[in-house]
Amino acid sequence: MNKHLSSQEFVDALAGTLAADRQGHVASCDACGHDVAELRAVTGEASAAGDVPEPSPLFWDHFSQRVRAATDVEPIVAPRWWESAWRPLAALSAVAGAVALVAFIYGGHSVEFRTAGTGPAGAIAPVEPMLDEGALSLIAQMAADLSYEDLQQATRPTIDATAAVIDELTPAQQAEFLRLIKAEMGNPE
Repeated sequence: MNKHLSSQEFVDALAGTLAADRQGHVASCDACGHDVAELRAVTGEASAAGDVPEPSPLFWDHFSQRVRAATDVEPIVAPRWWESAWRPLAALSAVAGAVALVAFIYGGHSVEFRTAGTGPAGAIAPVEPMLDEGALSLIAQMAADLSYEDLQQATRPTIDATAAVIDELTPAQQAEFLRLIKAEMGNPE
């Protein structure tokens, strides 16, 4: 399985110095090919923009002072113990839950449920496993190739999913949710 291009390989692709086997990957991978094409378009637009005048010699001194002044105003708050501990615990819990689910499904246990409206009353039908061993093996291989940051990105809920959950709240729940967010941000009203 070819991994997608790294940041350095994208630079090499733009410079025309990408290794032949990786160029083959760009040709066969829609995602990498699309990204390289977009980067070429952006660099083409930047080149077409022409020369950009240099800023005033004092710009960088003033810029540094503005950044320092802006960051001095922000308070540095040490995270509470549970804020830094919940993410690894959540990840560990998710992994433990996945392992327990796989062990339960493939550990010789059968899951049964009652069907409604089919056959005689009280008929029991076994539930087929949702994933076969090949699918689980594929998922394990894919997960092994992910970095911690990629895994976080993949499991992070999308804006649409978050908005859909918030839309399902009652107006009273939404008001309480907003109050809690404001309180957490240090702006209780």
